[in-house]
Amino acid sequence: MPLRTILILDPDIEFAQMLAEQLDDAGLAAVVAPDADTAFQRISTGEVGALVIASRLATALSSRMEGMPALAVVMLATPAEPFDVIAGAEVFTRPIRIGALIARLRSLTEPRAAITLAIGPYEFDSAAKRLKLAGRDETIHLTEKETEILRALARAEGVSVPREQLLSEVWRYNPEVTTHTLETHVYRLRQKIETETTPGPFLVTETGGYRLVRGS
Repeated sequence: MPLRTILILDPDIEFAQMLAEQLDDAGLAAVVAPDADTAFQRISTGEVGALVIASRLATALSSRMEGMPALAVVMLATPAEPFDVIAGAEVFTRPIRIGALIARLRSLTEPRAAITLAIGPYEFDSAAKRLKLAGRDETIHLTEKETEILRALARAEGVSVPREQLLSEVWRYNPEVTTHTLETHVYRLRQKIETETTPGPFLVTETGGYRLVRGS
């Protein structure tokens, strides 16, 4: 399977196969796992980019995923059924809006294109993992996670991005990563870019998430 393969695990095999066909038609490689054991075998190869799973299987999945390769997780939930949300997973409620699901899976699994854009007095270069002050020979070097946080916030175009969505986009699925980890990275990023000479604010904390302010 290619690295961007989407694995579908749902007890309703007919639904899972129909969903796989729709994803394939949209240009996303998708396969169906007939059972949890097969799903875990495929995930352990590191070739799965995202897992789409029925929420009723979440409790059993969470503990078994520890130590496995990181990947994005999308849960398909039925409102009438109680379920546990996997840390970092995104939840789509049935009936699924297939267009929205395809768009989200595409953003989670396709290669992340390099972007260059202005953030206040800075020029953000995601490929070089840096911020450069306009008109000055001064560069701020970013870690990979800091770069991905800025990329995710920039893609939202001024709209607040929920913490759980940032965890999913930046860290993919990793049960050991919590919102505290995200908050720590945002704090360190603020220390780098919001200074006495460039006070911002550029990273704004809002209820449940963060928003990027690109204006000076």
